[in-house]
Amino acid sequence: MTTRRKAPPRKPAPKAPPALVLEAGPPARTVVLPVAAIEADNLGVGELLDVAEVMGTDLPGVAAMMASKGLTQARILVAYAWILARRNDPSVTWQDAQRWRIEVPAGADPPDPNGATPPSGGQRG
Repeated sequence: MTTRRKAPPRKPAPKAPPALVLEAGPPARTVVLPVAAIEADNLGVGELLDVAEVMGTDLPGVAAMMASKGLTQARILVAYAWILARRNDPSVTWQDAQRWRIEVPAGADPPDPNGATPPSGGQRG
């Protein structure tokens, strides 16, 4: 008589991680950044330091980044828009600003030869 050996219990198959469902979410907020607002002279020292902090640089680095092209310049434009928007709404966060669509109208708001300060903010949403 032969004895049958019982097969060892099978290990359960590993469970797949839950599906990651990506949704479009709400549309990005459009913020218009006037050309005249993209000047360091339009920002206070504290505001410039905030820009430097989120950019991971110092004040001379901010000036160098503004003169650059591509992604670095795009990111610093977002930082400037964030600073100007905070003047109107201090609750606006850096994380909020990174989701914005920034528009820089060509030739809009040229610097005033009399040195008048342009209106702060320049946003719509």
